Amino acid sequence: MTSPTKPSDPVKKVLLADPPPPPEPKPDLVAAAAKQSGVSPFTQFYHMLKLRYGAQGIRFNDYYDLRLFDPSKSMEEKCEFVGSDANLELNKRLSNADEVKLERQILMRKALAEAYFRSKDLSVTTTQATLGYSGQISYIPNLDDEAAVAEFLREKAVYPLFAKPDKGSRSVGSARIDSFDAATDTLKIGNGQSIKVADFAREIIEDYSDGFAFQHVVEQHPEATRVAGPAVGTVRVVTVHDGEKANLLYALWKLPAPNAMSDNFWQDGSLLAALNPDDGTIRTVRRGTGIRQETLDTHPTTGAAFDGFAIPMWDEVVKLATAAHDTLPKIGILGFDIALGKDGPLIVECNTNPFHTLYQIAEGRGIYCKELRPRIEKIASRFDGADPAHA
Repeated sequence: MTSPTKPSDPVKKVLLADPPPPPEPKPDLVAAAAKQSGVSPFTQFYHMLKLRYGAQGIRFNDYYDLRLFDPSKSMEEKCEFVGSDANLELNKRLSNADEVKLERQILMRKALAEAYFRSKDLSVTTTQATLGYSGQISYIPNLDDEAAVAEFLREKAVYPLFAKPDKGSRSVGSARIDSFDAATDTLKIGNGQSIKVADFAREIIEDYSDGFAFQHVVEQHPEATRVAGPAVGTVRVVTVHDGEKANLLYALWKLPAPNAMSDNFWQDGSLLAALNPDDGTIRTVRRGTGIRQETLDTHPTTGAAFDGFAIPMWDEVVKLATAAHDTLPKIGILGFDIALGKDGPLIVECNTNPFHTLYQIAEGRGIYCKELRPRIEKIASRFDGADPAHA
């Protein structure tokens, strides 16, 4: 009698998965926040309701992630924070959506955005190949199917490379690929995993056939590597345009967790550094959110001190971001992810809906703080974007 064939184990995927949605606060979290802050659960709940249904749109999980239970913040200061819904509304106020549809369509696709900024003689990362473009970008080879992806990875790719969806955010669907072993037909992934070329090509086609890109990995500036380690952490530079010129609104340095393949903050162990806009020096570095948030003086892996460290080539970083925004004056706010390359800064991505929660976590204050709100309202006035606090 022949024994039944044992089904093969499913192939483990290596592209970064989307994190689960944040859970609603549980009683133990409420109790822990009360113990840490001295603010009673009843008062926490009262404040949550006030912030949830006001212009701030703070969800209950936002309340804890942003440490709005902290009694050192006045209610006025807490009202300067925004949640994810209000974040989008803020950014909508700073552009006329009907007038910038084409620009947004270009910027939301990473390879198209790269080609656009390259056409303006601005420094950008280099895409080796794309999937889902059908020859739309003349200088970037397009891969039509699974076989073409596998052939590229085996024969034409220059390693290391960074693989990521052409659309999307938060590094979901991305992976750093360090090398290809022809003897085993295997790719070595940046987090230590390995995968067969055929399995990786199939994963991309199954999950991201509508658009994918393979980019060169940036060779990072040695000073950035000395402090933060070899994984590339981009500087998030948020700029605003007043109709005449672009200016820096704020900037952060996103430092990857020790074993992470990208710098997205939701990955466990990642750091956020708040930067002085005048000279790019680090003001504070934070890891984690809510009751587990820590403020760090040294990097947990390299041991390098953060105090006094300035982002290399800071003036060039700001100049690159503002010059790029100056080519898109009809959009009032943009968020650039800029890599600190060894020969100069490079635009990696451009976001039309910058996620201001990162600023709020790094700085410990709201995006509508007294320093930034007047500048935001000045830009909003270009587009008749009413102040939600007085609408």
